[in-house]
Parts: sequence; C-alpha cells; structure tokens
Amino acid sequence: MSTMLDEVLELVQGDGPRVLPCKDKRSLIKDWPNKASNDPDQIRQWFTQYPDAQVAAVVPDHVLIFDIDIRNGGSQETLEAVTGPLPDSLTTISGRGDGGKHVWVKHPGGEISARNLPRGVDLRKPGVHYVIIPPSLHNETGKPYQWAGSGLAELPAQAVDALRPPAKPSVPLPAVTARPSSSHGLVRAVAEAVEGQRNQKLYWAACRAFDHGDTDIIQELFEAALHVGLTDSEASSTIDSARRTERQQPEPFVPSGQFDHFYKSAEIPHLSEVTRSGSPAPKSDAGLSEAAESPQTTWQPLDLTAYVDGTLKPAQPSLMTRADGVGLLYEGLVHSLNGESESGKSMLAIGETSIQLKAGHRVLFLDYESDPATVVDRLLKMGTPKSNITEYLHYAQPEVDPVTSTVHELQQWQQILSTKYTLAVIDGVTEALGTSNASSMDNDEVAHWIRKVPRAIADNTGAATVLIDHVTKSRDTRGRFAIGAQSKLSSLSGAAYMVEPLEPLGVGMEGRLQIKVAKDRPGSVRPHSVGWDKTDRLAIIAEGVIDSTDPAQIIYRLEAPTPPPTPADADAELKTKIINSIRALQKIAPPSWAKIRADVSGRNEDKKDALNELIAEGKVIATPGPRNSTLHTVPPVPGTSSHNAVPD
Repeated sequence: MSTMLDEVLELVQGDGPRVLPCKDKRSLIKDWPNKASNDPDQIRQWFTQYPDAQVAAVVPDHVLIFDIDIRNGGSQETLEAVTGPLPDSLTTISGRGDGGKHVWVKHPGGEISARNLPRGVDLRKPGVHYVIIPPSLHNETGKPYQWAGSGLAELPAQAVDALRPPAKPSVPLPAVTARPSSSHGLVRAVAEAVEGQRNQKLYWAACRAFDHGDTDIIQELFEAALHVGLTDSEASSTIDSARRTERQQPEPFVPSGQFDHFYKSAEIPHLSEVTRSGSPAPKSDAGLSEAAESPQTTWQPLDLTAYVDGTLKPAQPSLMTRADGVGLLYEGLVHSLNGESESGKSMLAIGETSIQLKAGHRVLFLDYESDPATVVDRLLKMGTPKSNITEYLHYAQPEVDPVTSTVHELQQWQQILSTKYTLAVIDGVTEALGTSNASSMDNDEVAHWIRKVPRAIADNTGAATVLIDHVTKSRDTRGRFAIGAQSKLSSLSGAAYMVEPLEPLGVGMEGRLQIKVAKDRPGSVRPHSVGWDKTDRLAIIAEGVIDSTDPAQIIYRLEAPTPPPTPADADAELKTKIINSIRALQKIAPPSWAKIRADVSGRNEDKKDALNELIAEGKVIATPGPRNSTLHTVPPVPGTSSHNAVPD
C-alpha cells in the first residue's frame, strides 16, 4: 500500500509541480513561494518531519486553476455561463465532500483577471497560489482529495476573452479648424487660453459647465480647445476628466454636430465605458451618437438587463490572498488599511506589491510618507527581481493636486488614468488630502477627494486601490474608523481593514500582524473571518507575517486566522490559570480573593465566577481567614500528597 510520501514522490517526477507540506491548508514552511520544491530529498525530509501533513502544489507557470467553492455559491454551471462550455481537464475534487473542486487548464498567456467570474469561483495563478492536492485528507472531514480527469485542456476563445482585463483605448477625434463663435464666458476663456494654460482652462470650464448643468456648451468647449492647439485626444480626455470629477455624466464626451457622420460609422470604445466595479458598462443599441444627442443623466433609471442575465456580476476578492487562497482586495474597488504608526500596514501593502511585481503586473505606488530608497530596499529583500521593479512599478511622490495645479501635472495624471494597473497604493491619506487642500476632518471634502483621486484610479485603471491611513491613539474610541472624517469609511467601494501588531516588526525579528475586517461592501470577504465582536463590529480575517530574522531578506506571507477559543475553552483556560495561581501562592500562604484577583489576568467578574465554580466542583477549598477574609487552597489529587498535581 503506497504512503503519502510515495504518492508525492511519484507526482513530482520529471517536470512535476513544486510542492510543500501544509496543516489545515496553511504552509508549514516559511517563504513557501521560494522554498517549495520538487527535489525528492527535500520532500522526504518534509514528510518525514510532518507525516500527517497535507500536500500542496504551487500552481505551475503554464497552468491556471479555476477554484469552484460550493459553499460560496460557485458551480460548474455558473462558471460556464461566463466562459462557455469547458473541455474535460485535470481536476482535483475537494475532500470536503460538497462538490467543490479545482479545475486545472493550460494558461492562455498574457494578463488575466477574475473580474468577470461568478460568485464562488476564483482563479489560482502561477507562482502566487498553491492548492491542496491528493492524497491529502481534508482538515475538517478527514476525507481524501481525489484526482479526476487527465491532461490540461486549452481554454476556448470565449473563456479566454472572459478572463482578459477590459481594454481601455482612447477616443480618436477629427480635427477642427474653424474658430468657435460664442458669447459664453466659459467658451471665451478656453478660446483665449495661451500655451501652458489650455488644459487647465478647459478643465476648469468643463467642471463648471457640468457642475451647473450647462452641458449644451461642452461641444463648444471642445472646439475652442482644438482652436487653441490641444489635440483631439487631449481635449476629449480633459473633458472626460472633468465629467468624472463632477460625477454629472455617466457617458463619455462625444462631439456632435458636424461630426455626427464620423460616430455613426462605428462604435468607439473609451475609458469611461468601464464602470466603478471595473466591468464593461452596457451599451445602448443606438450607439454613441445617440448618447451624444440625448445624454443620459444620473437620475435616469439604469438598464439592469446585464445584471439580471448574469453578464455583469458582483466583484470577487482576488488580490492580497491568504495562503488558503482567500482574497482580501477587489479589483477596481477602493479599500483601506488602517493602523497605528509602525503597525505594519505599509509593509502589508509592500508585500502585496512584491507579489504583483513578481507576477509581471503593473503597480501604482503613490507615496506621501516614505521614500523610494526604503520601498525599493524592502521589495528587493522580499525577492522582487530588479528588472520587474524598474519595468512594472510606477512610483511617485505627489506634492500637488493632480487636476488643479499645472498642465504638466494634469497630463501626467491623465496618463496614469489611461494605464492598466493591478494594484494601486496611496500611502499617507492625511498628507494626500493636504495636497488637494482638503481637510481630513471634513466629510464633504474627504468624499470629494476620494471620488476625484482613489475612485478615479480604481474606475479607470481597474486597480485594487488601497489607502494607507492612521487611527486615533485611543483603542476605546477608534472603533472601525481611521482618524478623521467618517467619510473615509463610508466612501470606500471595497473593504476596510484594521491592522494591529501581535509581535513587533524590525530587523532580526519576526513580526506578526492581526488584520480585522471593518467593512466589506461587496460582502465576499467577511464570510471567511472569525471572532466577530459585536462591540466594534470587527472580525479577524488574516494574520500577516513579516519575517526579518535574516537581515538580508524579508519573508512576507498572509495566513488564515486561528479561530478564537469558544466560551467553554476560554472558561476552562481561566480556571486553569486560577488553579495554577493558587497552587503557586499557597506554597507561601493560602491566598485570599484579592491576591488571586491581582495575580490572574482577565475581567474580575469572570474570575470570580470561575473561582466560585471551582469551589463548587471541589477543585478549590475555601476556608475562613483573618478579618473576615476567605483563603483558598488546591487539594492534592487523590492518591498523591503533592500540591502540584493538576486536579481532574
């Protein structure tokens, strides 16, 4: 009969996957992305040391895995409603016994995204995820995982298309040579703008036009901008930026009048066709020219057909994944990591940045607090290749508002919004608000800034956008909130997390962080949390490890949280502490309640109840003492004379 070790060694023969030992789906080795192996000697050592471990395989470079989680509503049927029928392929059947499974297929190459996948279905990607494989036993049911099917199937074209991030090309427009004639002050301001002020004047004028509902002059503003030398794409992009800032028009700007024939010939995609969730927005059958003639307003009822028929689905968290594959960040939505100074919140963001850079994904890092030397040093110590940092990391230290300072800053901002990013980090929210002359205490100003900057990034680039922010010093009053206005929480479209250190971080140390979910607007993260506290409505979602015991490297990993003890477990633990305290104190003299209370941590009410129960159970003897006190002793276990024996 073959053993676990025999089956694992057979699996990794030749070009088999790299594997690692796990317990309860959590890695038993540090730095598993780099230390997982298919070396037989290393595998023998691991599974000799951990004979009851589960075996996990790191997703190979040429493989993509669909994770179908039945508990969260996933199924083969809902997956194929998006991808079309999938060919038979190698599959791992979960030992849970509920039909959950991992479907292994050939990686189609290029960038992929789980954005369009249905609820309960996620992707496991090469190098950044591992999956439990046979002959492992499920940690809850004790039943084995099983293989089904064989070979790696190629994905059909429909499935590949469903996994591609949405394209975001700009809108080409024809040139205009005639000078616009208008008595409107906003149009005159643009028509008379000199070089160096053209984009600013156009943006200012378009913002005010949208703000006052004077959309009839937008076409004239566009023509005035072309007259003073802006290109078609510059003018249309600036107008769209103003539209998004003021949130007045859900459709992109399209010139009308003499250009109608141009737009009736074809539908032209635009950045603004991406909704706040990052999914393509439904188009009208009449095309873009109809939208230009009869612009939709935000009060017009939406066409919900695409949502009802399943074309557009709720977002699923796919970034900042725990070792068991549960994600914390949603693509195309805005999140926050909040904590005290030196709580490790920035290290979490840098750790996820490293993971995305290693995978060849672009990351935007807007740093208002640190410096490039520190960030790059940490990325290098996390094993991020230098070439990936220089190619895929877009790092900036903004000192001004992106849209109201200079034309050059505005152009760079528009370049950012036209770039595809997987992750965007804004480190230092209070400082970022200051560059836009917004008060961190003013709800309206905070909400406006979040719409103008973080949401603009998430909406246009598709990035999971993360705000790094501070909390108040008082643990009793901070609750779920970052320091400042309540809008910092309410305006988020994704999830908010509180970060608290369990063990300190530093060179030569292994720091541990507890991450609690404070808000989960889409609702797919919180089901994986434990220990919900009704007083502050926080629940533990993950534990982060920042291992710097080797000064030359930093090992970052995110683990599933350890479930908190049940009330019965907590009660038993408290009783054990009381017995041990009495046993130690009675060597000098039987302790009173006051001495026990001072020696044992916890709520006095809980300690008193536990002591009374121990007295009732006969495990503690209470006798009258001097000055109306009560003295306590722990009797020896029957058959012994030792006062150090633990009673049953």
